[in-house]
Amino acid sequence: MDDSTINYFAELELPFGADAETVTLAYRKLSKIHHPDLNAGSEESAERMKRINAAYTVLGDARRRGVYIRGYGKGALIDSDAAAKAREWETKQNAAKAGRRAKARSAMEQYFTAIRDGDYDRAYSNISEYDKRYVTIQSFREWRQSVRRLFTLREFSARHAEDISSLKLRAGLSAEGMKFTVSITEQNRSTLETDRYPVTKHCIYENSEWRVLLGYRDLNEIARVFETLSEQHESDEMQKFWETYCADNNRQLGIPSRPGFMKAAVIEEYRAKRFKQPLVVARISLSFYRDNAESDAKVERVAAALRKSIRLVDICGYLGNGEFAVLLVGLKNSKIQNVINRFEASFTDSVIIDWSQWNETRSVETLLRAKIGTMRDK
Repeated sequence: MDDSTINYFAELELPFGADAETVTLAYRKLSKIHHPDLNAGSEESAERMKRINAAYTVLGDARRRGVYIRGYGKGALIDSDAAAKAREWETKQNAAKAGRRAKARSAMEQYFTAIRDGDYDRAYSNISEYDKRYVTIQSFREWRQSVRRLFTLREFSARHAEDISSLKLRAGLSAEGMKFTVSITEQNRSTLETDRYPVTKHCIYENSEWRVLLGYRDLNEIARVFETLSEQHESDEMQKFWETYCADNNRQLGIPSRPGFMKAAVIEEYRAKRFKQPLVVARISLSFYRDNAESDAKVERVAAALRKSIRLVDICGYLGNGEFAVLLVGLKNSKIQNVINRFEASFTDSVIIDWSQWNETRSVETLLRAKIGTMRDK
């Protein structure tokens, strides 16, 4: 079918040229209305859902959206004037976005260049003012110097991954942001082995400039531990600590790994027993997970959505194989379903969400081992 003869924006009940965020919100809204599971036996809803999916397949992908808008209007059924205006607008928007992305990428590269050169004062000047509220320059220096005793940054390259119109920093505070995938090459100074791995980093726009967002709430604690280890122990113990820290945290997704999540769960279970506070365990699983690049991209999107959706007191982690877990701390029974619904609305990929209320006879680990479909309390 010729895309140039179909107004996909109209299929989503939107004006032509609506931005990506509006398109996603419209798709989620219409999907909940016309989904086959909610309209069993309705051929009309099934056909409508096909058109909705077809529209979002094109408009939800930045590359395909651009191709579509540039080609729209060539068919005989289309208003060519509206198409020309849309193409002109899209061209201007893309040019503006490209300029902002270049500046954000430059800020990211300046930060890592300073890290590589050991100029930590210059690196600190490139982080956000938001981070500087929590991280002192002394703590930053101690952290980076401690890491440098174990690992040397050899090479890096930053690739733009996503524009984020509203990156949540904390409750009530957000900023325009950009996500980058930074490929890092490090050398282990004790074994001289070289390791290359990707990390996800963000820049935020503040005070008319792009700055790197650290997002490390526990950086001061890490720096203090490294300082203590460097004074009292040998480097192999420092390395063991760092390896444990890395094992507990998925550095690419920016959330705890399964070991880190379970350690946090033990602490929250203790608090729940002592203070009799409610604790809810939720599990989010990709509906179709395969060990490939496409599933890896979906995992990153779900992790990003979780980071934006959870409260500061909640804890989320990646269990592996397309599964995530979330601990909802101190959540009243009347609020559980609202929170679960908010999670569901935040995901662009198809997921399965199940939850159960924790009690002293069923540990968090036991609940996570339960089969999907049996966790939910009736």
